[in-house]
Order: sequence, then C-alpha cells, then structure tokens
Amino acid sequence: MASILPLLVMATASGGAFPEQIPSVRAPVVYTKASHHREPPAPEGPLHIALSQLKEHAEAGDGNASAAIHAGLAKCRALREHPLTDLAFTYCGGVSDDEVKEAGSWLMRAADQGNEAAMFVFATTRTAFSTPDATHTHRPSMPTDDKQRAAQHLYSLANRCHVDAIAALYRQRLKGGPLFAQDLRAAYVLQRELLELYVGLIASGEQAALTGKLSVSELAEAQNEASAFLELQCR
Repeated sequence: MASILPLLVMATASGGAFPEQIPSVRAPVVYTKASHHREPPAPEGPLHIALSQLKEHAEAGDGNASAAIHAGLAKCRALREHPLTDLAFTYCGGVSDDEVKEAGSWLMRAADQGNEAAMFVFATTRTAFSTPDATHTHRPSMPTDDKQRAAQHLYSLANRCHVDAIAALYRQRLKGGPLFAQDLRAAYVLQRELLELYVGLIASGEQAALTGKLSVSELAEAQNEASAFLELQCR
C-alpha cells in the first residue's frame, strides 16, 4: 500500500492543514413528516354497490370512507356533465342525481372527520365562491361557517407540514385572500419554510421583494420561527 506520508508532508509544507483542503458539504436535510396533497381515488364501480358499505363506515366516523364517497359521486357528476358514455352507465348506474348532488356534503364531512385530502380540497375550492369570475361579476359570498371551517382546515394542515397547504396559506398571507388577510411577516415565515420544503417553488425576485419590506429584526425573528417549525413539525 502506498504511503500517505508524502501527502501529509506536502500539506504541512504549504502551510495548510490537510483536512482543511477538503471542502465540507452539508448533507441535505430530509423532512420525513412533510406531505403533499393526493387526490383520494374513486371507489371501483359500479358505485352503487360500494356506497352502502362506505356509508356505514362514514357514519361511524371514518373520514377515508367519506372521502371515497365524495370522490365517487364527483366522478359521476363529471361523467354526467358530458354526453352519455358507457362508463356513465356502468359506473354510475343506480346512483340518483340527488345522491350526486350530495357530493359536497360528503366532502365537508370527510374534512371534518380529519381526512387530509378532503381538508385541502375543501379549503382551496370552497374559496372560489368568494372570488370574482372572468366577467368580473361576483359570485354569492361564501357562508361564514364554511369560511371559518375552510380557514381552520388550511391552517391545521399547514401546521402538520402539509407542503401544499403551506403554499396556499403563503399566497394568501402575501397578498391577502378569501380566508386570511395580508400579513407580510407571516408570509416571510412561510416563505422560509417553503424554500426548504419545495425547492424552486418561489422565484428569487419574489424572495427579494418580500425581504425588502421587512426590518432586520423582523427578518431574524421570522427566520428563527421558520427554523423552529421545520425542526419540530417537519423532520
């Protein structure tokens, strides 16, 4: 085996300590608790066969069952909005239009039962009632109870290190939205978290613009808050 002594002598002679000549590389942080939104799959068809058992589980408090019912009914609604196809008959046969109209209530139930996918969909889709459409006419206001429920679901998911919920909350805190008012300091905390959790999501120009609107002390406090959250809730 070749001796490493000449290498050590060369390092000493050059005036540098040998270990310092090897650049240190920080290992990437793995956030094992971080999660993303995944749409729950619709039950296998025919849907009316699956509904009976799913409803029993849902009535017993099973959020996954409620979410599956919503997914199946939403699928039927989409199929029936287009010209009738064989799939609309084979999958949705035996399911009434009144049952299909209950899809939203099953989504709400699934969210209230703690199904994360339903919580995210409820929080991010129900807010559409509070935004103007393409012709700038306002839709009916979102009911107050639904708005409070949606805000709670989004905030709860963000606190569980649900990355898509953090991103949705960040956008509202940055510019103001239907659920949360503008809060630049809170937006900066969320931005710091997203820079770790979702690389490339936020452009450098957007980072600089927000940084320039806060004081040095606010930036430092927010950075510490973001670091603590990532350590406690995401790792």
